[in-house]
Amino acid sequence: MMKKNMNNCQHLHQACLNFLLVLYILCSLKLQQLA
Repeated sequence: MMKKNMNNCQHLHQACLNFLLVLYILCSLKLQQLA
């Protein structure tokens, strides 16, 4: 039970990191277009 919970948490963390990465890339592209 505990192990499954840990796995879930890790998966969520990875998804969060991916989301932040995409957001960062999109912001960079937008800034480049404005420059």
